[in-house]
Amino acid sequence: MTFPKDTTTYSIGDQITVNGMPLKIEGFLARSSPHVMAKWFRGRLGEPMVETKLENALILGKAQEGYFITIRMVPAGVGTNGTLTVSNLKAAYDSRDVTKTALSRLLDRLPAGSKIGTVMMSADGGKLSKYYALSNNHGEEVNRNHILDLMRDEGMSLQFQAATEEERLASRTLKILKNGKTLFFRGKKKEAVAVIGRTSEGPTIVQVNVISEEEIKK
Repeated sequence: MTFPKDTTTYSIGDQITVNGMPLKIEGFLARSSPHVMAKWFRGRLGEPMVETKLENALILGKAQEGYFITIRMVPAGVGTNGTLTVSNLKAAYDSRDVTKTALSRLLDRLPAGSKIGTVMMSADGGKLSKYYALSNNHGEEVNRNHILDLMRDEGMSLQFQAATEEERLASRTLKILKNGKTLFFRGKKKEAVAVIGRTSEGPTIVQVNVISEEEIKK
């Protein structure tokens, strides 16, 4: 996808996969307004196109030959700050069995009844990152023990644990969490952070982010 001449673009991660969907995300800053940029994209991508407004953001969507293109734009002064995301629908469909198997293996290692909301993997700057968020009705200690076992199986040990203030937990999630725990792990060429807390409705939320410095296979 090309951009107008007055636009500056930048890559957001080399490779990103969210819930089995490969994504290519590119950020852009333009001197033109979102209205002008939207007109330009409509001319480039053609019809039919989905158009949505969410608060101050203008979002355009277009299906195109096994891909789905999403353009999100917000005003930035007199210009535009935006992202262009290309979702590889065909690749996600072709790898659906592999994705399902990997998800089942992860669930088998978590407390019974756990539900995984998001699994995101990215490769950038020679590092691999894996993030996942889950919820269940077990207590914080049960979840902590499962995460300890999970990290141990991945070659990492607990370095230290800290109480997490409610405000910090809330900044990491979409739901307000009661005071919880943050666990820090480290292993050979990898490290991880796990945040465990409870929502005001009762369920426990666990978020894990693992970063590996192992070389990425091309």
